Amino acid sequence: MKKLRTSLYTIFVDLKDNHDYCLIVHGYTGAIDKISGRLASKLKRGLSSDEIENGIEENLLDRLINRGYVTDKTPLEEKEVVKKMAQAFHKRDKLRKNFMFLVAYDCNFRCPYCFENAVSNNGKGWSKKVFTKNAVDKAFEAMTEFEPNRQLHSNTIILYGGEPLLEQNHEIVKYIVEKGVKEGYNFRAITNGYDLDCFENLLHPNKIGALQITLDGVKEKHNNRRTHYEHGDSFDKIIKNIAMALNRDVNVSVRINTELNNFDDLIKIKDLFTELNFFENKKLSVYSALIHGDSDLNCNTVMTSCSPSINSQFDSSVYDYEMDPFKQYIDFEKEELKHINTTEKVLFHDDIENENDNMRTMNRGLYIRKYFDAIKNDETMKSISCQDFGIRQKITKALKTKGLIDFRSVFCSAQTGELIFDPYGDLYTCWETVGIDQYKVGTYRNGINFNEEELENWYGRNISTTPACSKCKYAFFCGGGCQAHALQEGRGFNSPYCDGYPKMFHEVVSDCFTKFEETTLNH
Repeated sequence: MKKLRTSLYTIFVDLKDNHDYCLIVHGYTGAIDKISGRLASKLKRGLSSDEIENGIEENLLDRLINRGYVTDKTPLEEKEVVKKMAQAFHKRDKLRKNFMFLVAYDCNFRCPYCFENAVSNNGKGWSKKVFTKNAVDKAFEAMTEFEPNRQLHSNTIILYGGEPLLEQNHEIVKYIVEKGVKEGYNFRAITNGYDLDCFENLLHPNKIGALQITLDGVKEKHNNRRTHYEHGDSFDKIIKNIAMALNRDVNVSVRINTELNNFDDLIKIKDLFTELNFFENKKLSVYSALIHGDSDLNCNTVMTSCSPSINSQFDSSVYDYEMDPFKQYIDFEKEELKHINTTEKVLFHDDIENENDNMRTMNRGLYIRKYFDAIKNDETMKSISCQDFGIRQKITKALKTKGLIDFRSVFCSAQTGELIFDPYGDLYTCWETVGIDQYKVGTYRNGINFNEEELENWYGRNISTTPACSKCKYAFFCGGGCQAHALQEGRGFNSPYCDGYPKMFHEVVSDCFTKFEETTLNH
């Protein structure tokens, strides 16, 4: 019989205001359980097989084994389990194809952190090229060539830029939308919102039915950073256009770029939106997103919907680990001893990363804690959510349904089946790298012609092909991080981009569970 040990994929999460207990989460079974501090300390110490078998009562030990926290698998065998799961998830999720039209690289704003700074050396006037009707027709033909089965296409096409909704782009955008609607698609646009009033006739649930619009804080800070190249200030016009879009029954997601110097602006924006009755409209969502200044390739990094929703069901012929024990949430209330600090506490340093102009970036641990503190001081701050890459949604859903956590083996659809058409007839998979020749995956000028090696660099990446990720207990939650940011740091296609994920995970999961218990007790 193999010797038992604590699984290397067991995550220990401190519970705020409850030091007698600890939350454990398993990195590949998806189990979530509350255990006593004493039991947590035993598992953390990595007990020998004899200590585990003699120190934990039989029924409790069986449940720990069934849910994955205690295992007889070797570290290499556990890694192989993760690899097989990741490959199965990736194979399934590559079936779905997502499409994006980069209408033009040009923009009417001059933001200091925009990706256009990285492609400005393409030459003066390069960004002025806009889609033609002929290019649009070829793009739609290429979509069918890429995936003939229409049922495997996402029904939503994203309009992107530069700024896709420039006033002068109206006719070509109208052509794209009308052609797409005939084919059964609807649209969402990632826009700065300035010229949105020029597209009012296209704003409709069945046309451009969703928008992402970015603010950089309250009026003064926003106007200082998101400046119109000709008219300067942009804040008031964007707010007016948000109201117009909501009145058109369009979903509007307002992203607030957040760093240390403008964090308190979230409160002021919440008050402004409350005064304008924006929050009364169910079509509006508002979220704060941490920005890293020049280390961000693009101000639109990680739109709320960019990561695919991964369901943790998979083909049992590929992976045969017993899943039955993970169907319900179990609260182990066995022992009442003081809480033992987890060694992962070293993850929570309050570092300020750097300063750039008016921006002071912070790590995600500090960012998340500041957000929770803001809610403690003002419950209405919940109306602005915090960018956590889906952790809260996944954990809360699993706790409420007593089911499995939704896992993913990739960070976003750039690694599964996204295809981006630009006005030059070039193809990309990642919206962070558009306009950069070395990341071009092909062309569609005369049918699709792929650079297979470059395409495989993107579509072939998942946590099983990223050595550091296949050993990481957080990998199925984060999906390996943003590939574009890993590339920007010079670490290659098969490198992770962790971006402080463990810090954020611990903070959010602890808060989720605390609120789940409070809600359960109140009912």
